[in-house]
Amino acid sequence: MVQHGAMSDQDTQAIRAAAVLYTPETTERSVLAAFAEELKTKGLKVGGLVQQDHLDDQGVKDGIDAIAVDTGEHIPLKRPTESDFVNGVCSLDHSALTESTGALRRAINNKADLMIVEKFGEQEQKGAGLADEILSAMAEGIPILILTGDSDKFMHEVTEQAGATKVLTKPISAPDLRKEIAAAIGFG
Repeated sequence: MVQHGAMSDQDTQAIRAAAVLYTPETTERSVLAAFAEELKTKGLKVGGLVQQDHLDDQGVKDGIDAIAVDTGEHIPLKRPTESDFVNGVCSLDHSALTESTGALRRAINNKADLMIVEKFGEQEQKGAGLADEILSAMAEGIPILILTGDSDKFMHEVTEQAGATKVLTKPISAPDLRKEIAAAIGFG
């Protein structure tokens, strides 16, 4: 249950956050990456991370990469083995996840106009993963756009308690995303 009033009105005025939720069936996840590139061409400082499926030589998904929005660097977050698939084991590379926080820290240090985070899952719900950097960006007043699965009920609570401006559901078109962000936090 969400507790209203967890933060004062003064606290929530400085936080500009929005979340885009998607279902596990959502296959088109490139809208945020394209949107970030569009904003960068307009001269805005955009940082953070988006995710991209990693494909093997035959074009079959064999993992997930985090991609730094500012540099385009690919960081292999998941490369499950056959054993991982058979045993239903999570193949998240915790060292790679730690490495990916550098993209978020750069966005904070560079006072980004917008931070995009396409990763909010089990680790962040536990206060690990990218949680510290997400909270640091919010504390610095950097607008943040988080993309997460709709099964992350915790995300609904976090965004509401933190004073999120808007929660969107994927799939969402680039024009609709642009419109919603322009209305919510003044970009687009």
